[in-house]
Amino acid sequence: RGSETERDSKREREQERQGCKDEEGAVERAVCVLEASVRRLQAVEMQLGPERDAQRISVLELQQEGLQLLQRTLLTEVPGGEGLALAVAEQAKARALLHKISSESTGEEGERRKGG
Repeated sequence: RGSETERDSKREREQERQGCKDEEGAVERAVCVLEASVRRLQAVEMQLGPERDAQRISVLELQQEGLQLLQRTLLTEVPGGEGLALAVAEQAKARALLHKISSESTGEEGERRKGG
């Protein structure tokens, strides 16, 4: 019983940190949790840096899955969520472009092509 209470307390603290509340409807809560998850993955990815490519790729794949699920939820479960889903897609494209520009400016792409 003690571990169940501890787990509930832990979950409540995490929800507070994410800004997601149990009082919200299930869809709003799901959207909130998905957004928080993607933000957390983005932070992890930034901490990894370019020298840890394999881990970054794994995190980027998780981000992509989270963004796709978020978009699908917005499109299918949120009335008028098309605009929000489009904004999520635009942010993902902008982030990908930023990574591309960043990697080219630091020479990562050239190093990969050379096999270095």
